Amino acid sequence: MKRLTHSTMSRAAARDEVIVLSDSSSDDERRAAQPRSLRLLTWNIDGLNDSGLLPRARAVLAEVARVNPDVIFLQEIVPDHIACLREGLHRAGFEWHDGGAPRMFPYHVAIALRRSTCRMRPGSGELTAFADTAMTRHVLRVDADVGGVHVRLLTSHLESTSETTSSARRTAQFGECLIELTTSDAAFSIFGGDTNLRDAEAKQVRAQLLGGNAGLVRDAWEELGSMPATRWTWDTGINNNCGIAAAIKCRFDRVFYAGGGRATQLQLAGLQKLPPPVALHPSDHFALCCDFQIGEDGSTSTSESSSGRGSAAAAAAGPAGSGSGGSAPPAKKRKL
Repeated sequence: MKRLTHSTMSRAAARDEVIVLSDSSSDDERRAAQPRSLRLLTWNIDGLNDSGLLPRARAVLAEVARVNPDVIFLQEIVPDHIACLREGLHRAGFEWHDGGAPRMFPYHVAIALRRSTCRMRPGSGELTAFADTAMTRHVLRVDADVGGVHVRLLTSHLESTSETTSSARRTAQFGECLIELTTSDAAFSIFGGDTNLRDAEAKQVRAQLLGGNAGLVRDAWEELGSMPATRWTWDTGINNNCGIAAAIKCRFDRVFYAGGGRATQLQLAGLQKLPPPVALHPSDHFALCCDFQIGEDGSTSTSESSSGRGSAAAAAAGPAGSGSGGSAPPAKKRKL
């Protein structure tokens, strides 16, 4: 199938057309040449804004067709567009996982795996409500085999807003996610999503939780040179979906990873507006598209990373950012 361009995507979404996704031969060749590569797309798709919701959901599907990822992390999924997204991704060859979140939360996250490149591990999949949240926030974990490599995948939408109480909750939630990364028995682990993190918060949690092992958990944007072009995933000067007059830039969406692998490329996606009458971006957030080399092609061996993760886990008494350094209350979990 011919790869969709931004303009084609926008016109199709605005005309209320069904967009059929398919693998492109060029990306099939890329995967054949690099069997241990993985492409991730993570995106808060702005489901809480009901303006142009279904056309924007179709634009998300079209952007997936253009980017052609192996793994998709989605945040802010709501009942009014979940069928459109789930069915569109199924037709494209993806397997949808949400851990039963639609029955538990008014909006939620999901992970989609391309069936031709990723295989979910039997018994894998867990949805965890954070121990402390005022916004029904949660984390979804899926274990998969990618080219024979065990990969742990986590996505979440961490607590929003800049208030002190929200910041404390957000840092504790981030700490819970980092513990998942650093205690995993997978060869490679990825956490990505709408973290809402401020730079000082991310630095604080990594330092407090991991101490001298802070480098075990890497930030893809930082590892790839902290390029200005891919820094801001929420930019009201470019994206006016929220109707905010002031120009505000934030790096809310982030990708962290640990273990035997490395990020090789990071790009923004979802940059194009739909044409009138919708005249909105697919979301108020831009997506992050991150390429990885994993397993033997990575920069860190599995044995080395496993040893380091064990040391970091032993040093962590509980999620950082809680202020006490003690253990967090047990979180609620639900198996897929």
